[in-house]
Amino acid sequence: MVYRQLLRYNARICTGLGPWLIVVPVAATMLVLFALMAMTSLIREATPVLILETLGPILMAFVGVNLLRPEYQYNALETVLTRPVSFRVILTVRVFLGALAVLALQALLALFMQTVMHKPFSAGAGLLAAGASMVFLTALAVAVAAAWRSPTFGFVAAAAFWVLDLLLGPSLNPLFTLRGYSAHLAQPEAEFGAWVWGKLAVLVAGLILIVLAGKAAARPAIQRSVRRYVQTAVALTVILVAYTCTGVVYKVRWGEAHEEQLLNHSRLYYRTALQPYGPLPVAYLLGPAFPPFTGRQGFFVKASSGSATGLVIERGRDIEQLKVAAFGYPNSRWADNALYELGRLTAQDPGSNEGDARFSVQCLEQLVTQYPSSPFAPPALERLSATYAAAGRLQEARAAVDRLLDAYPGSLSAMDAGRELLMKLTDPSAPGGANLPDALTVVGKLVQAAKPDDRPEFLLQQGLILSDPTIARNAEAIAALQQADSEAAARVQATASVQQPDADVINLLRDMGDIRRRAKEALQRLRAR
Repeated sequence: MVYRQLLRYNARICTGLGPWLIVVPVAATMLVLFALMAMTSLIREATPVLILETLGPILMAFVGVNLLRPEYQYNALETVLTRPVSFRVILTVRVFLGALAVLALQALLALFMQTVMHKPFSAGAGLLAAGASMVFLTALAVAVAAAWRSPTFGFVAAAAFWVLDLLLGPSLNPLFTLRGYSAHLAQPEAEFGAWVWGKLAVLVAGLILIVLAGKAAARPAIQRSVRRYVQTAVALTVILVAYTCTGVVYKVRWGEAHEEQLLNHSRLYYRTALQPYGPLPVAYLLGPAFPPFTGRQGFFVKASSGSATGLVIERGRDIEQLKVAAFGYPNSRWADNALYELGRLTAQDPGSNEGDARFSVQCLEQLVTQYPSSPFAPPALERLSATYAAAGRLQEARAAVDRLLDAYPGSLSAMDAGRELLMKLTDPSAPGGANLPDALTVVGKLVQAAKPDDRPEFLLQQGLILSDPTIARNAEAIAALQQADSEAAARVQATASVQQPDADVINLLRDMGDIRRRAKEALQRLRAR
């Protein structure tokens, strides 16, 4: 009975607060709806979710603080007799009533985008993601309003965070953002994959703010003085620092976990990840080797001009900073990456000479020797093999490929380095002609180490080399070619059942078809001899 009366009491207050409490959310939703209708062709899957995650929270923050306006207007927060139940109960009931109205508008908007505009997205997931953001932003607005006894202050605080998140939120802190789900849909390969955990963090932060709002409402109103403003500024600064630091650490840790996929782009990713923080020295959070590794030493990062001289100066500066990171901090987390970048940049330097080439090889060799478990070790050996092969030092290139196949069998670097070496060894126009015996040895190791998607290609190469008149091991050549045809057909059959093939599957089917065609042509030539 008491709860029914409480619900009825709060419902009457909600409906008696004036028309603006209804007009503003409905008008904002209609304006967004009209804008969507004008830009239908530009809307992608992430856009509807982005609208739900951004529109709902700011509307709910507006409704939430205004639903509690009577308590602030008549100073009822300090009046015990007029408040027989706790402020937390009043807050929960009244905000729940407002949330039902805002969620109804959100659901209608999602239904319109899905059924009328025919935009493919998960309305349920979008509404749940928006709901977590609504809880946090509303709790932030109510907590500030309760502390300062001002709905205006509360809404301004929520609006400030909303604007910050709308402009820079995912780039500043991919985990703690109002629009983590839409960011993940827009960039599924980026660092927003943990958006579910981010929404949980946002929801927990909202619940904590609700508790703090209840405690703030139970205390006397704070006196607005210079001291209070300074304390508020200090607290806000601490919160912003924590928000920034957690964002930096999360982005860098994500990059560390995906260095094997990033490889040549890993350092570029780290530098790009730190750009939204401007001149802030956030690189020092990851240790003393990270600033020289990323080139972000000091408060400002010098940008090169677009001229050729500026690019050369920037490359030279990068090389010097990488030397500091690699040799000045050999035990750091970034030493292996720095050595790899040094080997890559010095080999590609337009002004490189024989000494630079030797230094590049030295850096790559040191990386492979000192950091064999590093994700950069296989591509370093691949680059060593390519460097030796380009210089005509095929024995050193073969030794590098052998090391790759022994230490990292089946890796992408091993397969690519093996292909490159085979091209050199079977090239009749190379100095000294083709070296088919060595090529046969290399391709035999590749066949043994290759994964199912790569085996048909190397079996075909093995059959073609065995069928060459200078070797003429025709029986073995026929067996290798038949095996290549058989395994390629098996890969086609295994992947043909994919319902929605992507570009990788299509390329694989095309390559397997080409291998089967070449294998059959080679078999016909052999049998016709």
